[in-house]
Amino acid sequence: MKFTDFGFKKYINDTLEQIEFIAPTSIQKKVIPLLKKHQNVIALAHTGTGKTHSFLLPILNNLDLNNDQNYVQAVIISPTRELALQIYQNTKLFLKNNDLISCNLFIGGEDISKNIEQLDKKQPHIVIGTPTRLKELYDLNKLRLTTTNYLIIDECDMIFELGFIEDVDYLISKINQKTTIGIFSATISQQLTIFCKKYIKNAHFIDDSNNKISTTNVKHVLIDTKNKELEQSLSQIINSINPFYVLFLLIKKMKLVILLRFYIKIILNKLLNYTVIYNQD
Repeated sequence: MKFTDFGFKKYINDTLEQIEFIAPTSIQKKVIPLLKKHQNVIALAHTGTGKTHSFLLPILNNLDLNNDQNYVQAVIISPTRELALQIYQNTKLFLKNNDLISCNLFIGGEDISKNIEQLDKKQPHIVIGTPTRLKELYDLNKLRLTTTNYLIIDECDMIFELGFIEDVDYLISKINQKTTIGIFSATISQQLTIFCKKYIKNAHFIDDSNNKISTTNVKHVLIDTKNKELEQSLSQIINSINPFYVLFLLIKKMKLVILLRFYIKIILNKLLNYTVIYNQD
């Protein structure tokens, strides 16, 4: 099976081809047809199995772009800023091939006044964010949820663990009852079962937890850079392998300053996705 078999809109297929996504994963085969038909889903799947695109692609395909006035059509809730950012970066890849779609990222730790300014200008088609920040924006009467066609709760088990379930519970109570809901979790607890029964009716339960990301094709390479400038080494590596995604692990904060200089020069020019992890000590 190929992604083109799902009957997605052209800009989605074009983007999938550009990022070299050809064959869907197990969770994508099971979830995409259901969400595409606006059917509720509860899915067990591990991180790295492709679950983000299993809900992102149906959402993108079913957006109503014929209305002159923008309104929120999909809300994706993630437990952490880092996970929300990853979903946002994946979404932006598709927006490059369709400039009619708007998407905003609303996460804690950032200036809320900028979020308010964005929402005052227009309501985005897709909202991606963390529970508390989304609740704050709703309480300020800035984020409108009644028009939402899709509500996705990603890493729901982590939302329980981090104590955000009350915020999520509050947000769900504000959406249209006809909204299609997708809940994704690596595990299912008694709490999660009760939560799902409370809000989701006639949901398809998909257990894909036995399928884990394969590491058999991962190649590890150690490169000695003792006598080379970090920027020069990074530039040569990226130009050589042309990666889709870049993950930097930094031990010292000073390395972050060097990385940011490199980021401005190289990463922006290549439009790469990236994540930075560093020690705060």
